[in-house]
Amino acid sequence: MRVVCLCLLSVHVGCILSALAAEESRTNTSANGSIHSIPGERIWQTDNEPVPPISSGNTESAEDVTRNFVSATLGSNMVLQRDREVTLWGYSTKGAIITTTLLLNTEESAAPPIVPVVLSTTATGDDGLWRQALPPQAASLEATSIKIKSSTGQSQTLENVLFGDVYICGGQSNMVFSIPGATNGTTEANKGNRYPHIRVFTVGQKTASKTPLPDLQTVEQPWSVANNHSLYTNVFYVNGGGYSHFSAVCFFFGRQVADGLGNKIPIGLISNNWGGTKIQRWQPQNNNGGDLYNSMIHPYMVGPMAITGFTWYQGEANAGGSSKAADEYSHLFPQLIQAWRDGFQVPNAYFGFVQLSTWCPPAQPQSVAELRQAQMAAMRLKNVGYSTNADMGFGCNIHPPKKQYCGRRLGNSALAIQYGQPIHWKSPSYCKVTTISELDLLVESRKENSNDGRLSVVVHFQDVSSDGLYMLETSYNAQVKGFTCQGKPAGTCAGAAVLLNGQGWVNAAISITGNDSVTLTAPAGYSTKDSIIATSYGWGSVPLMTLYDKGTDLPVLPWKEKI
Repeated sequence: MRVVCLCLLSVHVGCILSALAAEESRTNTSANGSIHSIPGERIWQTDNEPVPPISSGNTESAEDVTRNFVSATLGSNMVLQRDREVTLWGYSTKGAIITTTLLLNTEESAAPPIVPVVLSTTATGDDGLWRQALPPQAASLEATSIKIKSSTGQSQTLENVLFGDVYICGGQSNMVFSIPGATNGTTEANKGNRYPHIRVFTVGQKTASKTPLPDLQTVEQPWSVANNHSLYTNVFYVNGGGYSHFSAVCFFFGRQVADGLGNKIPIGLISNNWGGTKIQRWQPQNNNGGDLYNSMIHPYMVGPMAITGFTWYQGEANAGGSSKAADEYSHLFPQLIQAWRDGFQVPNAYFGFVQLSTWCPPAQPQSVAELRQAQMAAMRLKNVGYSTNADMGFGCNIHPPKKQYCGRRLGNSALAIQYGQPIHWKSPSYCKVTTISELDLLVESRKENSNDGRLSVVVHFQDVSSDGLYMLETSYNAQVKGFTCQGKPAGTCAGAAVLLNGQGWVNAAISITGNDSVTLTAPAGYSTKDSIIATSYGWGSVPLMTLYDKGTDLPVLPWKEKI
């Protein structure tokens, strides 16, 4: 078996190592770039992210791979999936008898009686793998203990275990991006003290493998109760490539779900991600990738762990190239979703993803817009939700600190899809175009506040709430301090535009003309012969998005469509 242990020992070319100390007296730097400390928050100041190298590593025997008596994916303080048969697993000696004792509280009172449920199984296979199925348990805020013993003398007790819903949060650095780096990070971490029923776990980012591994080889953060300490570990690892913990998007998602369920259902969150990685590395090997799938995802499938669903924030590493890369992603992403669902044996598990935020790649800036659109191919599958972060960027910085928006939006999609709540979670998106004839233009030109006969089209949207649309004077992305669109390559900043036959793309004025529609109007000086043959909005790496839904405050998604 080949195991690759990776450490980020160098700084990415695009990173600048610098630090400004403000309220905090200690600032740690890492391979991700400079970190600015300001009162109450940390911001990762880098336009790029470290990319773990794909290395063949050292050839090691199967005996060199760690197999824990109880899988490293499990542990005290964890959440086990409710209302479903749950598998515990680990490794002992072949033929050993494994006894599992589940200590349950049978009623809610000051001193509930403890009723043990004793189960046993036999370790099978040359590797001593054992699996123990636990009977389905209802969600409970009452802690449970699970004692596991082997006839060989091995033993382990899982303390303070809750039954609830479990989610895995995957992707690259914007999912790794931790609460210490988020806007108002200290305040957000302190809020975590209100959620002891949320439990968090962070997979280590030090192991990749060309073959599926039987267990996690590195754990960054074992199962922990959510509080200001577990959510705000202010350590930035130079050699390990970690960005501290806990994942901001993952926690904000889980918190929204917990709140939406009345904080009566425990939520388990597993941060399982690695900065700078392409989607291919998170797929089974039959998709020409797989080294991180093998080391960080497959160990959960050995049981498999019973889960409710997944969240995903990834795609930057697959952008910045040709349109072919986006086309490829539109096929790879649905394949990943189905592969993960199949591996966990939950064929219709909820899967939510974040549509990419802003970033200025060194070449072909429109490739970010194309990747955003490629992500939406996943919506062909059942029980898939999304939240866009395209409107809450940080200029050319690939790591926007306002993770609350996309986390909350993603949580709402789960509440609607997984739990059936009547939440309008989808952003308005392009539906169709209605052209305006030459006669209509003449009539419009005679009206007060008209378009003076200029070329116009009406764009209609789907998924608009009954409250209709509103428009900002200035896009949030245009208000980022220190960022300007001036001097940026074409395709970086993008508002509304129309493609004129024989004339090319020109900027367009935008006005709300209906509950679910807007009018795009070309500049003066073009005749009716220069017909509009396509429209776009926000089709750039930094979309200047100004249209929002009044009822949900969700932005209209970027588009580029032919007429």
